[in-house]
Amino acid sequence: MRSRQLRIALSSEGTNLAPKRSGQRAICPACRAPVVARCGRLNCWHWSHLGKVDCDPWAEPISDWHLQWQQHIQTLGGQTEVVMTRDGQTHRADAVLNGRVIEFQHSSISVAEILAREAFYGDMVWMFDVRAAYEADRFLLRLRKGHETFRWKHPQRSIVLASKPAFFDLGGGKVLRLRKMYRSTPCAGWGNLMTVNAMDDGKPLRDQRTDKEREADYGSELARQNEEAYQRYGVVSEIIPEPID
Repeated sequence: MRSRQLRIALSSEGTNLAPKRSGQRAICPACRAPVVARCGRLNCWHWSHLGKVDCDPWAEPISDWHLQWQQHIQTLGGQTEVVMTRDGQTHRADAVLNGRVIEFQHSSISVAEILAREAFYGDMVWMFDVRAAYEADRFLLRLRKGHETFRWKHPQRSIVLASKPAFFDLGGGKVLRLRKMYRSTPCAGWGNLMTVNAMDDGKPLRDQRTDKEREADYGSELARQNEEAYQRYGVVSEIIPEPID
């Protein structure tokens, strides 16, 4: 299994401690085992269990993407690297904001792990990193009236079975609130485009565009798609929104 790189450990006095130099010693907040700081030039600075095996089998190595999101949550008054114990299990949640767990998922994840985390955390939301797919035009977004649709080439199909609220980070401050992801091939779905800075009032994200701005965005996107269709096929495309269910 992948091991989660620990960013916050405990000092001998029981206070939170971030790694500052390689070889620094501290205590794991989950299992209370000794950990040592790893402060290299390539990977994000983190704590590592002396036994080489992390006590939490979930999640993945920390990335700059994780750090940026965790820092954003902290500016909103949330907590990061939160140790939680339930039914004899102990795990570290990426972040907790207003009592709700937020899990940031950069790499692929199995259906079994999705179900296990949802059962353990209960009140939670997912944030999936789809920036690479979006930048490579494998995740194609289309603006519609009142919602957005997408087509995803080489998707993370396990997300289809996530029952908790999910969001796709597109990069550049744009996030798609997933409403429906179909199991068909090619993979498609729909949602609502939102802004990262709208995470407040207990709602992880919300669309801050006014109706007028949304209408303008829709008109601009429709014009772009029609121009693209004309350049390719010599005809104007007829954009029909997909059914919402």
